[in-house]
Amino acid sequence: MQSLKDETKTLWWGILLIFIVSAIAYLPLVKDLGYLNDDWYLMYDMQVKDPSFFHEIFAIDRPGRAYAMIPLFSLFGFNVLPYHLSAFLFRVLGGVCLFWTMRMLWEKRTFFALAVGLLFTIYPGFLSQPNAIDYQSHILGLFLALLSVALTVKSILTTEKSKKILLILASILTGWGYLSQMEYFIGIEVFRFACILVLTWRVQTKSFRQKFLSFIKTSLPFLLIAIGFLIWRLFFFESQRQATDIGIQISQAFSNPIIVLWWLNYLIQDFFYSYFGCMEFTNVSTGISNAFERYVVRACFCMFSNNCFVICDSSRCRKGIRSRNQHQVKYEARNIAR
Repeated sequence: MQSLKDETKTLWWGILLIFIVSAIAYLPLVKDLGYLNDDWYLMYDMQVKDPSFFHEIFAIDRPGRAYAMIPLFSLFGFNVLPYHLSAFLFRVLGGVCLFWTMRMLWEKRTFFALAVGLLFTIYPGFLSQPNAIDYQSHILGLFLALLSVALTVKSILTTEKSKKILLILASILTGWGYLSQMEYFIGIEVFRFACILVLTWRVQTKSFRQKFLSFIKTSLPFLLIAIGFLIWRLFFFESQRQATDIGIQISQAFSNPIIVLWWLNYLIQDFFYSYFGCMEFTNVSTGISNAFERYVVRACFCMFSNNCFVICDSSRCRKGIRSRNQHQVKYEARNIAR
């Protein structure tokens, strides 16, 4: 059994490794990235309006995003590099929270916890990391979601009543925080309750019925996250965008079950696109051992097919990205001038 000092040391070494590997994956060409896609619309709005206009931009579907973007714009203004760095930081913090969660669930399986944290952080299933302004809320939401789950696990493992209550409250608040950024992240609640199930089911001295009742009792406070958000979203908030209106989506599903089959079709397509679409690797591993290349470097330098963003160390790639950004700047500048 590890001492508290050894556990803390292992945790910090894991956090450091996640940060280093993530920096290798995301930061080599970050200075060459500029505004991408909808970043231009948001920054143009800020050029002709003021930061409070974010409330009007996001009021139609996700009003909580304004409370993330207003402080960020107040800090960074039109300088694009800090947005990329903050997106990177939120991505790393999300991986750290997942690593922490796995460590709490299986404290003896350090390598497993580290591998999970690393894969979440650098696996390129989320292809819009370079879209750092418009997708800042997505990445922030993922971080808050995983922090909320980690606080849930910590609250269950804590025996001191006052600390347990504080952790539960923090978990609920961060849970509402991530749902305020992206409502469709609500599926992460399945992961939360899976973690609760693992903790309550491993007690060998209890019967099946006792374990089930313990699971229900432990889960009750955290049901407030999804239920509280859904009550607000369905009965108090009026979405002006059909694609994010949960009420309309549910009514369509009941009125036409074929729509559910289409949703399933899109889910399967997205899975295969996310999994196999990032299996095209750039050969940047000269001089590196095959084992390290297989498990880390290939994942780090995987092609981000969206936005044609390829992380590599060759001058040709650097020139390609730079010329592409310059072309986009000129194209957008012409549009604004018109």
